[in-house]
Order: sequence, then structure tokens, then C-alpha cells
Amino acid sequence: MRFTVTGLPKDFTETDLEELFLPFGRITFAKIYIDPLSLKSRGRGLVEMPVAEQAETAMQQLQAKQIGEHTIKLKVEPYKQPVQHQENRRPFQQRQPSFNTNREDDGLRRRRTRMPLNRSSFGQ
Repeated sequence: MRFTVTGLPKDFTETDLEELFLPFGRITFAKIYIDPLSLKSRGRGLVEMPVAEQAETAMQQLQAKQIGEHTIKLKVEPYKQPVQHQENRRPFQQRQPSFNTNREDDGLRRRRTRMPLNRSSFGQ
């Protein structure tokens, strides 16, 4: 079962997060989201526990727990199934030319050109 943990202090580390959940059972994954500019915690983390009963106990015990001045909140993350590729997909095909080959002018595109403005060509 996966949890999103919010409301963590800015100086919280992944080791602190693991120590918070270890009394309730085994942890397979613990991560703190880090701000790339300050390199400190964003106040959010992710924890995964393989045994559902232990995870539910941890959620009940730690919900709205005070850590320093902060109150943490736990939310269950939905499990995302890995993407299954379809077996009957079309094989890779090369790109078709970008112009229409069924045109009457044998597929040649006309280039738009500007006519040079010549003052002598205006009937002087």
C-alpha cells in the first residue's frame, strides 16, 4: 500500500521518514520530494508498505500526528497498473511524404515567391 505524506518539516530526510514508519512494519520504498533550488524537503513524501494490515495500522496511528510544529496527513495512493502494449499493433512504418502525391501536378509543390517591387514596372 502506498501513502502520500504531507505536512512534513523542511529539514525532514528520507531516513527520518523511514524511522517514522518502521515501528509499524517493513517499508519497501520511502522518498522525500526535494526542492531543486534550496535542496530541502518540499514537505511531501511517499512511503510504500507491502503488508496491508501494517499499512492501515500506520495510517491510523500517524494520521494528524504532530512533528515539531507540523501536522502530517496521510493519503492512500492508487496503485497504477503497468502499461500493457497491444499485441495487434501496427508495425512501425516510415513517414509518408508531407505533400499529397495524388495531385495532378505529380506531387510537386509550388513555392510561394514574392515578386520584386520594381518602380519601373508600375507603368511609368
